[in-house]
Amino acid sequence: MVSVRTTTIGGISYLQVVRYLKTPDGKTKIDVVKSFGRDTLENRLKAEQFAASYDKLEEFASQFKQQQGRESNELLSVALAIFGVVLGAAIVSAIIANIFSDD
Repeated sequence: MVSVRTTTIGGISYLQVVRYLKTPDGKTKIDVVKSFGRDTLENRLKAEQFAASYDKLEEFASQFKQQQGRESNELLSVALAIFGVVLGAAIVSAIIANIFSDD
């Protein structure tokens, strides 16, 4: 799951969509999925929409993979049409590749 966080640099707050990962030694690593610039209302709404779409696509791709005989290319074209505008083609492709490579 991803989440939206703010980080302050030089007194200015910036928005990021991040994933918190546990390392084998028990520490937490922050993976920045996408940065959205200054913390404004418009950017916050874009970041929240991005995070929700990212989580929904990961969830759906995992469920889709569980169905017998389903292939990643079958999901990719539909996911690009639905999620591509918000997430972008590279991120949609990466999510699907990651889910289907978990074997």
